[in-house]
Amino acid sequence: SIFQRHKPNLIVTMSFRNRIFSLINDAVCCVDLSAGNCVYVNEKLVQLFQVAKDEFIQDTGNWLNFVYPEDMEPVKQISATNTDFELEHRIVTGTEIKWVRHSHYLIRNQNGELALSVRIFTDITKQKEIEVKCAEQEKITNDLFHNNPNPLWIYDKTTFRFLAVNYAAVMHYGYSKEEFLSMTIFDIRPDEEMPRLTEAVRKNSRKFTQSQKWRHRKKDKSIIYVNITGHEIMYAGRKAEFVLAHDITQEILAHEELLAAKNNLDAVINNTQDLIWSIDKEYRIISVNHAFKNNYRSIFGTEITIGDSIFKDESSEHIRNQWKKKYDRALAGEAFLTVEDLNYNDTLTTSEIRYNPILKEDRQVVGVGCFSRDITEMMQTQQELMDQNQRLKEIASFASHDVRGPVASLMGLVQLFNRENPQDPFNENIISSIETVTRQLDTVIHKIVDKTYPNKQKRESKD
Repeated sequence: SIFQRHKPNLIVTMSFRNRIFSLINDAVCCVDLSAGNCVYVNEKLVQLFQVAKDEFIQDTGNWLNFVYPEDMEPVKQISATNTDFELEHRIVTGTEIKWVRHSHYLIRNQNGELALSVRIFTDITKQKEIEVKCAEQEKITNDLFHNNPNPLWIYDKTTFRFLAVNYAAVMHYGYSKEEFLSMTIFDIRPDEEMPRLTEAVRKNSRKFTQSQKWRHRKKDKSIIYVNITGHEIMYAGRKAEFVLAHDITQEILAHEELLAAKNNLDAVINNTQDLIWSIDKEYRIISVNHAFKNNYRSIFGTEITIGDSIFKDESSEHIRNQWKKKYDRALAGEAFLTVEDLNYNDTLTTSEIRYNPILKEDRQVVGVGCFSRDITEMMQTQQELMDQNQRLKEIASFASHDVRGPVASLMGLVQLFNRENPQDPFNENIISSIETVTRQLDTVIHKIVDKTYPNKQKRESKD
């Protein structure tokens, strides 16, 4: 200021002093210490304090009445020292509170005695408002940084050292703030990530780094997966990068578990000869297993792919309508089973087909899951068992009727045989009757054998 430049040798007249004060573009009050009265008050002072000039002239300490109450004590203390000082404080003028830079200078006369007390008040209200806003903005920024639930840090793009880390990073990675600030971004990477990171930072000339998946190493040596997003900033005069790390470890592990479960399910589904497929409400294929693909290829000579219509190679409108009715039943919410005889490429098979609605969480039907099992052999076996049961019934009937008659006859004829006189002519008649009954019994036995082994009978008849 002008007083700081000239004060040591400033021995001036009143008029010269007033000329100097008029050059100052701030509020000025000058007190003659020897007379104890105010000798100069400029218009800036009147405008700043919004009072008449006479009030200052009549009362040299009037300015103290305008000091903001909370600032009064430090202002009084420094004013009581009777020395040069510079202090920022608030004043109350009317209904306004203003910030001023209060400068006080003591000027001595040619004898070295204190002659003048000069007070200069510079209105810094706008500057303070800006500072307050900046401080508030800085506080908000710091709060957003330090209290963010995601790990955040700033690192030097030249040295790669951490310049700042937030609380979440400290808690998540296990390193203290001091440890972080002694490390580089390479120190939180596993060894196998080093080549990739080296290449990434070498090529990283962009202002913004889009989200990328990385593997990081915590203090306890455990490995986590994170998505990294960065933005270049200037921090403490250094070219730096602001980084947000979002831990996606659980998502990755859950995805891997789902993938493993899907692979296991696919292994089960694709290692069965049963046909499995599903369609949406538009009759488009959602999924098929290998058995269905192979069966479709063998029947139609083409491949079926996801998104195709289930009816794309069905030529018969009648057959198409039959299938559509069943799908529509399931799309209406019904789960059911059918046994159907299917004839493709002149091959007749019997299949058991299950239709199950596919439901969303709100129970809305979005498709149909189907499961088809070839039961041709089972049906044949079942028929053979039924035939065998019928034959057993017939055998039981033979045994109870056709066999019992000849056996009873034989038993009666044996009783009539004259054992005491074998030469009895009547014995010859009995033997003849026994031969006849025996032939009848042999015929019945052949019938039983034929019922017991029908396939053998068929083979013999062919031979």
